[in-house]
Amino acid sequence: MRALRERNFRLLFLGQATSALGDRFVPVALVFAVLRLSHSAADLGYVLGTQALAQVAFYLVGGVIADRFSRRRLMMGADAFRGTGELILGASLITLHPPIAFVAVLGAAQGLGGAIFAPAASGLTANVVPKENLHQANALIQTNYAVAAVVGPAVAGVCVLTIGAGWAILADGVTFLVNVVALSFINAEMPKRAKTTSMLTDLRVGWAEFSSRTWFRTLVIGASFFNLLYGAYAVIGPVASLRLYSGPAMWATASSAAGFGAIAGGLVVSALKSRQWRLAAAVPLIGLYALAPLLMALHLDIAAVAVAAALGGAGMTAFGAIWMTIVQQHVPEHLLSRVISYDFFGSLASLPIGLAIAGSLIPVVGVKPLLWAVAAVQLATIGVLAFSPSVQAVGRAGAESAGAGAESAEAAPDPPGPPVRTGHDTEET
Repeated sequence: MRALRERNFRLLFLGQATSALGDRFVPVALVFAVLRLSHSAADLGYVLGTQALAQVAFYLVGGVIADRFSRRRLMMGADAFRGTGELILGASLITLHPPIAFVAVLGAAQGLGGAIFAPAASGLTANVVPKENLHQANALIQTNYAVAAVVGPAVAGVCVLTIGAGWAILADGVTFLVNVVALSFINAEMPKRAKTTSMLTDLRVGWAEFSSRTWFRTLVIGASFFNLLYGAYAVIGPVASLRLYSGPAMWATASSAAGFGAIAGGLVVSALKSRQWRLAAAVPLIGLYALAPLLMALHLDIAAVAVAAALGGAGMTAFGAIWMTIVQQHVPEHLLSRVISYDFFGSLASLPIGLAIAGSLIPVVGVKPLLWAVAAVQLATIGVLAFSPSVQAVGRAGAESAGAGAESAEAAPDPPGPPVRTGHDTEET
């Protein structure tokens, strides 16, 4: 594949593949570690919600500093921080019986590190890969996550059932440090940066670039509704696996099936040669994710839920690769991390709410009605997004300029292609 011929991208790809594998240990290991510590769905929502809230709260800061400084070095620092936190959490679960508050604090530290890492990583991909290969690079990165989603939950499930969740979390800490080493070998010429202004000014400029694009705003608003229900499902799903199915094995099976589907979705997008992506055609792919909670609500057997989860995984991976490519191709490089941070912040701000309230709603509403609600609202949201005029215009011949009209003068967007930089400092590698 053309993207993998780039040495810097190969290092980025391999480092993130290792780290992604460790990350996928955590959804299974942490969920059942918390349930084993407190036997409380509310505590599970509290821990997951704390981590998500910390990540969302610092996304905008992460976007600003990723546009100011070396994205590579920021990623190294963030993963060194996250790796240390996971090593501490894993060791405490192995040797102690930590309080839920302690687990939540370390989860918040993971969220903070993720908020710094994610905007920088999205920007660094655009720095080290030619524009004509961006969709392939993004699809390969998404496939990374998909492969990890197949192997990670299975390994974590074995750990939970045999030696304990702490060992899986400990291994995740090691994978973060492996990614730090891989990033240290990347050597890329970075664009020059203009002299920086205040953080508030940088945020305002990023907001002007983000808000000038109607299709971008529409997708982020829709994603916030989708992710509210996704957060709820992250709590309801494991509880449903305990109450309606065979326990942790069912949730691990569904997660692994989603990974197999995601691999297929990523490989399909990486094989495509189109450089003009229709956003409206990609949006319905997200709706496939609603099939798994729908079939769980119907209490169909594990095989049916696994197939639905596989379709959902394929849709999410394919959409993620196409979406990131569209953003990277239409947003100026020097503003890319800030604009992406507004995407992360807006679309994920509702996630902690879903995580926090789901555990409390289960005793009142019940598992099955909540699964029905998750599926129905997600499908309705995707339908509204797909037929939005601004979304329909992106990628349609002769309509692209309408999707990004009325650029802010303060944002000073560059024309398509590599942006011309003015200033005195070159970003270090």
